[in-house]
Amino acid sequence: MTIEKHKKRGLWLLAAGFAVLMSVPFLVPHTGALSLVAFVPLFYLDSMLRESGAKHQWWYVFTAFLLFNIFSTFWIWWVSPVGSVAAVDCSENSSRCCSDEANASA
Repeated sequence: MTIEKHKKRGLWLLAAGFAVLMSVPFLVPHTGALSLVAFVPLFYLDSMLRESGAKHQWWYVFTAFLLFNIFSTFWIWWVSPVGSVAAVDCSENSSRCCSDEANASA
């Protein structure tokens, strides 16, 4: 089933809204409670995707978390550029590291 163009735009805005709302506590002090409300766009996005039966639903959620990762890693850059690169490297290599440890113990 296809989704109309204006609905697709709304779905992408919900994904971006989740990423922005989840990233604000990392960028602005004393806004941690906002992260509780930040999941509302993601839950609404999931509800809309399930109702529509759209294909490739995971792209919306993947994009939401990718944007969240980019926005939340941004603050590390201001503290230490090397730390930002290390954070991205660790998140990329974590699956390989875990699988190597699992293979070594087997």
